[in-house]
Amino acid sequence: MKTIYNSAGEIIKKCPDSIRPSVCAIIINKNNEILLEQRSDNYLWGLPGGGVEIGESITQALHREVMEETGLKVEIIELIGIYSDPKNYSIMSYPDGGLVQYVSITFKCKPISRSIKISDESINLKFFDIEKLPEKLMVGHKSRINDSITNINLPIIK
Repeated sequence: MKTIYNSAGEIIKKCPDSIRPSVCAIIINKNNEILLEQRSDNYLWGLPGGGVEIGESITQALHREVMEETGLKVEIIELIGIYSDPKNYSIMSYPDGGLVQYVSITFKCKPISRSIKISDESINLKFFDIEKLPEKLMVGHKSRINDSITNINLPIIK
């Protein structure tokens, strides 16, 4: 097996246990700041999102995950890309030892409600200046944020 890394940038020594579709939201407010959540499982900052449940569409999953994790309603602006390659940090390690390779469909969104609230999955929510992101940011999410602000043709497939 080639050396692969999880979403935190740590080397993992076994193949993922499963592969799962997921969604990710790059939420930009009117001040051009990006909403990040500090996760309760690994304490890293990342984009709101999560797995698609059986019976729901990608957009339904995005709206559900954003609402669950931030309390926000959002409007989808554009598809940023689809991220699945393990060498691009698409594998998530969980505290129970589980490894999931995600196929993440990432969207740029704008909030259409104002009140944010922390969920059980996070310990903090904060809007950051896009040029001043926190150091402890999930590696794969940094790539997605960078892709969302570059002048390249979208969507991106990585």
